[in-house]
Amino acid sequence: MKSSSKVAAAGKLVSRRRFAAGLGSVVTITAASTRPTAMSSNPPARAMKIRFYLDGTVHTARLKDCAASRYFVALLPLTLTLTLTLKDYASAEKVGGLPKRLSTQGAPASIKPVTGDIAYFTPCGNPALFYRDGEQLTGLVKLGNFHSEIDALSRPSPMQALIKFVQ
Repeated sequence: MKSSSKVAAAGKLVSRRRFAAGLGSVVTITAASTRPTAMSSNPPARAMKIRFYLDGTVHTARLKDCAASRYFVALLPLTLTLTLTLKDYASAEKVGGLPKRLSTQGAPASIKPVTGDIAYFTPCGNPALFYRDGEQLTGLVKLGNFHSEIDALSRPSPMQALIKFVQ
């Protein structure tokens, strides 16, 4: 048996053709879901909402309809450890690491973030949560914004944030 002609799928070896046929049906099911996926060619018309569970509080945010936001939502649920940036950028944001880089196709080259913005810094691949207005920054893509201020983000210590998609 050639390993190049077989693929491991769900613990079983199947032919590449059968695996590809099964993958097509998975993509169809995923694309039909109300939860957008990174590969959706037709994102939902309604706004994407997410919830942050942070230091015993729950905060809702609305994401923009853009490639980076759809890729971000496809990673959820996600637990981030939020820390201050290495270059503090005027004590304005908390950042965390993502398991995968987001697509920034069609995004502007830079933004000037304001309090409550959720952004993605393309050079490092980090999401950034702004608790104060920030400086204009090349490579920063706005994903969305919080519905209310999040005072917990201004605390100097690292913290855990659980982020979930809202149906």
